Amino acid sequence: MISCVHINPAECDFRFWDASTNGEFTCKSAYWIATQSIDWLQESQHERKYLKVVWLANIPGKVNIFVWRACMNLLPTISNLVTRELVPNSFNCVHCSTPMEDVKHALFLCDWARDIWANIEVSNLTNQVADISIEEMLGGTKENKSGKFELMLMLMWRIWCARNSKAHGQGDLEKDKVKESAYGMLQELSRFNRPTEAFTAPHHPASRAWSAPPYGVIKVNCDAGVLGTNGASGLGFIMRCHNGLVLVAGSRRLAFAKSVVEAEAKAILWAIQVAQAKGFARVVLETDASILVDAFKHNKVSHHIRSLFLHIRRLCLLFDSCTWSFVRRDGNKIAHELARMALTDNVDDMYNGYVPFSIEALVQDDLNSLDV
Repeated sequence: MISCVHINPAECDFRFWDASTNGEFTCKSAYWIATQSIDWLQESQHERKYLKVVWLANIPGKVNIFVWRACMNLLPTISNLVTRELVPNSFNCVHCSTPMEDVKHALFLCDWARDIWANIEVSNLTNQVADISIEEMLGGTKENKSGKFELMLMLMWRIWCARNSKAHGQGDLEKDKVKESAYGMLQELSRFNRPTEAFTAPHHPASRAWSAPPYGVIKVNCDAGVLGTNGASGLGFIMRCHNGLVLVAGSRRLAFAKSVVEAEAKAILWAIQVAQAKGFARVVLETDASILVDAFKHNKVSHHIRSLFLHIRRLCLLFDSCTWSFVRRDGNKIAHELARMALTDNVDDMYNGYVPFSIEALVQDDLNSLDV
């Protein structure tokens, strides 16, 4: 297993954070690890479901955060401030003077807030919030499919802003103005998110059949597979010229690969090394692993194969010409079969000018499909 770890001698060691796709530490990924390992941070299934719809709502990000804080009882209400001994317990609701204002009272149960909710179709749910959690009420609103979910979230935000405005001596905002501002923000957001006409480049679908390269260019088809969970992998490649004749092919079994993507990358690296040993100067590297084709075309790759990626990219620069091509499985079936033979039949061999008898028919099928 250790011998299967790819080491690129041209690159120095680097730190890699395994919990993120780009290898860099983030608070979000650390929080995810914490929630997986500490039971008391786990939320119940229904809470996760209801809070998820809040994050997916089409509203400004600051409102998403505000609603989440409201659901988690993290708003600086009188009750929470008294609990933290930040204000005396003589402070009351700024609208109705009810003592020990909490989140539910500030947003839904205060007489001032009730008047705002009265003419909204969700008022039957807001009246029940004293007996259920805020997230359950939001989940019920979403499930009713009344189209008022985003409006409810925006009204919660505007009610809180109006409460803060009065609490800090900036005057009492009219109830109709609170509704109008919530509607206005939603309409503005809707206009902002409306798709606009734009030029899009024509899409060329990936080929489903093998096609021959131009004269003087060698097409290299690669594939790989990983067996179950033990990491054993098989690599396969085949190189052909403009008339479809086989120049060289190979099958190789590896004891371990961390992922299918890593195995595919190792198949490409092996094929490139063979092509350069044969003296081929102009090549097309073709695979059915679209993630790798995109990575090499756009110079972006997951960090767990970064060493392989840099090694392959450096070797590609040694060719006079090297391009990448994605083909669907039907057009890569010979490389696929060579990889399967290495994996399941434990074949480890190179074939100069021919392929194993069992896959000669596949080569002939590709030749028959060429436009002559």
